[in-house]
Amino acid sequence: MTLDSLSFATGTSGGSSGPIIMTQPASVTVTVGQTASLTVVATGNPSPSFQWRKNGTAGTGATATTLTFASTATADTGTYTV
Repeated sequence: MTLDSLSFATGTSGGSSGPIIMTQPASVTVTVGQTASLTVVATGNPSPSFQWRKNGTAGTGATATTLTFASTATADTGTYTV
């Protein structure tokens, strides 16, 4: 199973700096049942907030810098963005 991730950074605007992705999430491949994590590191002013999406759909409560799957399932396969 492969969990893919993509992300982007924005520019600056009017005295505040938009979010800048410092560390991109990396794709991971795991066996079903294993733990998997995707992590992003970003800076900005104000501090950036996060929303992980799977195949374009926002995940409920998926707003931390790390998205963790305690026990992966086939249904977790997809493209994850933040």
